[in-house]
Amino acid sequence: MRILYHNTSLGLGLGGGTHAREMLRCLRAIDGVEVDVSPGNASGKDSPPACGAVHPVSLGRTRPRTLRSLARFWARPVQRQWRALRSRLSTGDYDVLLFRSDIRARLLPLAARGFPGVHVCAEVNALLHDELPGLGIARQPLAQAEMRLFRAAASTICKSRYLQARLVGKGRLDPERVVAIPNGVNVEIFDAALNRSAAAFRDAENVSRDAFVLGYVGGMESFRKLPEMTAQIARYLREDARTMLLLIGDGADRDRVESVRADLPRDVRCRIRCIGAVDYRDVPRWIAMFDIALFPYSNPYGSPQKLFEYLAMRKPTIGPAVSPAREVFTDGEHLRLVDSSTTDLASTIRALRDDPDAAAAMALRGHEHVVRHHTWRHRADRLYRFLVDHLSS
Repeated sequence: MRILYHNTSLGLGLGGGTHAREMLRCLRAIDGVEVDVSPGNASGKDSPPACGAVHPVSLGRTRPRTLRSLARFWARPVQRQWRALRSRLSTGDYDVLLFRSDIRARLLPLAARGFPGVHVCAEVNALLHDELPGLGIARQPLAQAEMRLFRAAASTICKSRYLQARLVGKGRLDPERVVAIPNGVNVEIFDAALNRSAAAFRDAENVSRDAFVLGYVGGMESFRKLPEMTAQIARYLREDARTMLLLIGDGADRDRVESVRADLPRDVRCRIRCIGAVDYRDVPRWIAMFDIALFPYSNPYGSPQKLFEYLAMRKPTIGPAVSPAREVFTDGEHLRLVDSSTTDLASTIRALRDDPDAAAAMALRGHEHVVRHHTWRHRADRLYRFLVDHLSS
């Protein structure tokens, strides 16, 4: 099977970039599969420059950014991108075009019509009309336009059953040709054996060996509610002078997080550290320092990648009680899930800390669950089987 993977996220340092690189790596490891990448300058490297490296977007720039995105989606000519993609498809004798949907989704029907012998599979990890803020009356026509483009593909993969249901229901896609494949983890990078070096890692980063460390890794987009999480944990830090919070990542809400921190009493403020974006290869050593790993808030459609990585590192984990997390993990069995509409984060932290044996046993079950069922190789194998089934039908 020859696949052309069109994905402009390959060079990015966020979750989308990791997803793209890991799927590319694992697809290439399957016998009988060849994968090329498009655009031609897309990076196929396994490691991005940084994790959580997001350019902050101020509230004053939100509407211009949305307007620019709408203009690029609807009005910007796609001839140049289409010529480049058409050239790759013409010379490669490909069986499959795996197309990561983004602002250039108008290329989907062009590829389907121009190359009827190539199976076009749309990879839909998010919907533009969900991602852009301040759409107002433009949201509905944008949603309809997106769904029409997806219907041009022969099949579709997405990250969650929640998103799958929306594509089938609102988008009227054939349910037999849509599959949910959540995120995964590279257990060679996120290796629980690194925990044995946690003390040395703490020494190198001036983190006390005696501290009880709560940690977060990821972007700082508004839907992650990092300012609210920081404020909740700050109240907990007032009760426990040995606990500290490490925040690794960057993004639009970084300034708001720093503002929450700056308003705290000095004895609490000094135990909250905003590290910023780090090299993705360094993320496991930061997670190794954590006593409890945090990712309590997310959107309702995405597959929280850090949950897989935390659990691969065998860390007691607190995740968001959203559908994509519940589709993969069981609350209390693999990790603890908290509802974003409540303030039960501090009480959940307290329960895990007060019973370390139970927390460790839960983390071990979560680790075994991830390693056995949710690596990137599992994801690539599932995608391969899905494509084989539809190529033969």
